[in-house]
Amino acid sequence: MGIRVLARSVLLGVAVLLSTVSTVQAAVISYTLLDASNNVLARANFSTSTNRLDVQLQNFIANPASFNQALTDLEFTFSLNQSNGQPFSGALSTTNAQHVRTILGDGSFNVADSPPPGYNFGWSLQNGVNDGLGVGMRLCVLCAGGTGPNALLGEPGAFNLYSNADGTIKGSATDNPFLAGLMSFTLDVPGLTHDAYVDSAFFSFQTAVLQGHCYNNLDVSCQPERRIPEPSTLTLMAAGLIGLAVFACRARRPTT
Repeated sequence: MGIRVLARSVLLGVAVLLSTVSTVQAAVISYTLLDASNNVLARANFSTSTNRLDVQLQNFIANPASFNQALTDLEFTFSLNQSNGQPFSGALSTTNAQHVRTILGDGSFNVADSPPPGYNFGWSLQNGVNDGLGVGMRLCVLCAGGTGPNALLGEPGAFNLYSNADGTIKGSATDNPFLAGLMSFTLDVPGLTHDAYVDSAFFSFQTAVLQGHCYNNLDVSCQPERRIPEPSTLTLMAAGLIGLAVFACRARRPTT
């Protein structure tokens, strides 16, 4: 009798554990953008819960060559087809980035680069976005047109300098300051549930739109990506990849 009770207790414990693991796995899903050598260019982490979405965004292109390698948009769609939300607490001013950097003409940047209290990060939320990817949402810094500031930049190169940068980054009166490090957004999304997930994510470097690929932090298979870009979007992706490849080659070219 004691063995049966013990066995039932163990089975119950395993069932509870498995249900807990399943819940945790469904909560966080990530999309990465890779180059041809499988180097990570960008990553977005999405965490869903009841009526809420948390997003973390980071640019991993180190020592970028131009503004074309600064992240400006993140578009995403949901498995439950939500397309409307609003910033948590009513404003994206609650958005945070680890660094605000003004890149100087010699490639150095200001040392005291933590965002000051009340800093306007310049990012907006667009609802009902449909660029041939299905209806979803977009977080963007160029929604109102123009270029910068507050685009998301990668880290500097050797000697803590943006040595590869051209005039669209170094000393730019138009694009500075840039954001760097990890950006976080919290959105109210009515109808979202813990079982819902982001089923596509697209990263933009100005007009270059590139599709991220799904994985999750628990190293298990995530839900299949459901959104397939239309031909016009595929053309933008191809142009973006070519542009990034050109700048990568330029960055690796030895200088005299």
